[in-house]
Amino acid sequence: MGEDRRKEIKYHLSEEKIDELLREAKDDRRKERLGFLKNLYYGDSIAEAADREGRSAATGGRWADAWNEGGLEGLMPSFGGGRPPKLDEDEQEQLVEMLREGQPWKSQEIRHLLKQEFDVEYHPDYLGKFLREHSSLAKTHTSVV
Repeated sequence: MGEDRRKEIKYHLSEEKIDELLREAKDDRRKERLGFLKNLYYGDSIAEAADREGRSAATGGRWADAWNEGGLEGLMPSFGGGRPPKLDEDEQEQLVEMLREGQPWKSQEIRHLLKQEFDVEYHPDYLGKFLREHSSLAKTHTSVV
């Protein structure tokens, strides 16, 4: 039971290539995973390699499996662009026109309009952010409360 059980790690890339990718990496999550790989290549156990990157042995095990099964593509995080918008581009244009026609608006009125016309609800804290992101909308309301 005291054995150091190690998974066999596949060498999909050379150390030189990993070093090059590390130098080019701008995303901390990529750097972290590439650092993990480099640690494995230097002979660390999965737990040691993960610990050096501030991660648990369980995370290291998942990363090692992802690397072995899918190489670099399998190991790298694949975060989508987030949740799709509640209003598509056409609906956003419709909203802009509605807000321009009835200005000035209060945030409560805008939320009511969104619910009535599009069956969409935004949290009050998010509404201001949404309006700022759509700068043409931000100029049409008087207060975001």
